[in-house]
Amino acid sequence: MLLSLLLLTLPGSSQEGSLERKLKVTRANLQEERARLRVMNDRARDVSVQLGQTQARLGTVQAKLEETRARLAAAQERLAALKAQIEATRARLLKAQRALERRLQQIYLTGDVNYLSVLLEAASFTDFLNQSEYLERIVQSDQKLIGEVRARKLELEVKKAAAQKTVSEIASTEKLQARQAKELARVEARRAALLHRVREQRDQVQDKVVELEHLTVEMEAELQAMIRARQAESRGGGGPPRPSAGVYVMPVSGWITSNFGYRIHPIRGTSIFHAGLDIAAGSGTPIKAADNGRVIHSGWYGGYGNTIIIDHGDGYSTLYAHCSALYAGYGQAVNQGQVVAAVGSTGMSTGPHLHFEVRYQGDPVDPRGRL
Repeated sequence: MLLSLLLLTLPGSSQEGSLERKLKVTRANLQEERARLRVMNDRARDVSVQLGQTQARLGTVQAKLEETRARLAAAQERLAALKAQIEATRARLLKAQRALERRLQQIYLTGDVNYLSVLLEAASFTDFLNQSEYLERIVQSDQKLIGEVRARKLELEVKKAAAQKTVSEIASTEKLQARQAKELARVEARRAALLHRVREQRDQVQDKVVELEHLTVEMEAELQAMIRARQAESRGGGGPPRPSAGVYVMPVSGWITSNFGYRIHPIRGTSIFHAGLDIAAGSGTPIKAADNGRVIHSGWYGGYGNTIIIDHGDGYSTLYAHCSALYAGYGQAVNQGQVVAAVGSTGMSTGPHLHFEVRYQGDPVDPRGRL
């Protein structure tokens, strides 16, 4: 990889100028991709908000639609009940009318046409009058019943008309709300599809950013190889100018926010191996060498950003990443407690802090074992 090739190139190499130009291009690409990622994140957030608003509106409309459908069902049940009552009343009215007709026929037959037969059948004139009065009262009672039934039927017809109007109005509302729900569902589907596309595009851009700045497995292997190679060179030159103090000092004043081992990455959200300690500190806070040693790298390294690596002899080295400034250069001898850099947030970082590693033969080990 381009960055690792740069790191493996010793100062003074004939390729230094060319690689430095390529590094500038890589940094420019990284800056451009980061800007694109910010735009895609903003767009994804906006579309997600719009989708949430649409879903909320759809939920409201659907709730109203369900309520309207319940009201419509109740109104239709009421209308059906009124229709059934009207039919029952109509049947009762028909029955009463037929009974009245039969009695009128009987009165007619025993009235004007056949008074003589009624008189002859009666035991007395008083009996005849009683029979006539009895028939008239029956007729009057039937007429009253028919009047009541007709009034009830008319009342039910009025209620039926009102119920039909109510059903019609609720049905119209139901159709309107159903159309609104259908349209909102289409909008929701379109925005969900758009959000999916935007997130896919964002993930592609993020992958490019990660590719440019994240310490990949390949780069980790190259880092280990670089440390081993430069430690060998350091030993060839006599090793660190002063022997190790045996116990490392904390490189910066602050509190540990992330320990050595596997963790959920704060940016990518995936489980990755964390090769050191994250120590929270303000930007510009002095970073001190944990032990006596010699600088074997001072510069940018992928997701570590500005990084210093110090060889302490006996296979051990320490790494200080995300620095805002580097004060010690390649090959420089440093003493324990000497300020070699300043805290920053360069590379793959969510905020100012020091990422501190201890490595043995290039492999990361838990720094707490040496502090």
